[in-house]
Amino acid sequence: MVYATIARLLREIFPLHDLIFEAGDDSYTLLLPDNEVDAAVRVLDEFRAKVAGTAIEGRIRTVSIGVSSRGGRLIEDSTLMEEANVSADKATREGGNQVIGFRADPSRYRDSLSSARS
Repeated sequence: MVYATIARLLREIFPLHDLIFEAGDDSYTLLLPDNEVDAAVRVLDEFRAKVAGTAIEGRIRTVSIGVSSRGGRLIEDSTLMEEANVSADKATREGGNQVIGFRADPSRYRDSLSSARS
């Protein structure tokens, strides 16, 4: 029931239902096309607040959300998911009920591109 209610809230907030995926018993993956990390964090923080403001099975629930974005980077989809998972884990470790966006380090990114060419 809890996850069904959260899924319903996702469908209410995000108009592109075919871009919402169940990723496990207690997690979902959303694709937000044409959104940079900061924009996605704002949108998902609205969702986080809606969940926190909705009694589900008589209790207030919270969610921890991790966000990643290609942001012009040429990365694999698995890297994108890994970054989002790292951010979600950090959100949980730091007390939960928050949205954390993965911020790529531009100098590390340039270094990895340079070393790949060598």
